[in-house]
Amino acid sequence: MENKIFQKYRIQNGNGLFAEISNFGAKILSLHVPDKDGTLQDIIIGFEEESLYFQHDSYFNGVCGRFAGRIGGAKFSIDGMEYQLTQNSGVHQLHGGFQGFHQQFWSVETIKESSITLYYFSEDGEEGFPGNCKVWVRYEWDDQNRFFTHFKAVSDQKTHINLCQHAYFNLNGGGSIKGHQLQIQAERYTEFDDQFINTGNFLSVENTPLDFRHLKCLDNIDNDPFFEPTLGIDHCFEIAKRVDNHELVQACTLQSDQTGIRLEVFTDQPALVVYSGNYIEEQPGKGGFQNGKHTAICVETQGFPNAPNCPTFPSTQLNPGETYLSTTYWQFTQK
Repeated sequence: MENKIFQKYRIQNGNGLFAEISNFGAKILSLHVPDKDGTLQDIIIGFEEESLYFQHDSYFNGVCGRFAGRIGGAKFSIDGMEYQLTQNSGVHQLHGGFQGFHQQFWSVETIKESSITLYYFSEDGEEGFPGNCKVWVRYEWDDQNRFFTHFKAVSDQKTHINLCQHAYFNLNGGGSIKGHQLQIQAERYTEFDDQFINTGNFLSVENTPLDFRHLKCLDNIDNDPFFEPTLGIDHCFEIAKRVDNHELVQACTLQSDQTGIRLEVFTDQPALVVYSGNYIEEQPGKGGFQNGKHTAICVETQGFPNAPNCPTFPSTQLNPGETYLSTTYWQFTQK
């Protein structure tokens, strides 16, 4: 039985980089990495007061599941049987429903100096998903200043699962992200309809504002008509091809001239959802900073949103006897 009291745990590597993790939502509350002067900076936005994590459901730094992203019509079929999910985004489902994994208390299974493993049991029928599903996340530092997120899950029925870590990054610690530079290893992004549901089609980034194949400053997300429907970047990219499904390939690079911090993201997942904090509420954040629109950016490695309804996407179905495994790491250096 999980402990339903908000608790905080610290893990660190041999170089002094550290993270604070909560059992509520398996959230990363802080992530302290060195800037160009060697001073540790907390590059995750959030709240000083723990109670605010319960009051503001912006998926702040938690694990999204059972299915990250939108599922069109909040339904899918397996073996001819249709499953109706909860509808928490119009008639669709977003990030697992009203009480997704980011809103649940997880059990701490093991904690060591540099790693922590948390466990959550998702019951059959939770938010409409079939199958009793056991889920683990392990956060882990190494001494190469890499921070790993390992996911594992099993189910006793056929189901769909798609997990991601929804960290809100600001490499300056706070303020606008528009001075950040972004590079994405992707030649295509996914098409979505007028309700932001993936259609299963891919579009080229060529000659679009989504062409981040070279480092580009995020200074145009407010005034480019391309971003008007989404109020900024809120798009899913197809990560460059890999030799096999378990190979870790680079998905993106994010860096700041102000602090000199560079974040490189490597993953075995096929998709990268980039979200430029378009709907962050105006509210007091950490360290005297104000949270608000475009004060953070999320680089979410995962399967493709709406994959259960798009046969052109890699399958997110998990069958009994199989194990869902996913690994992403964040490499921190100075530019």
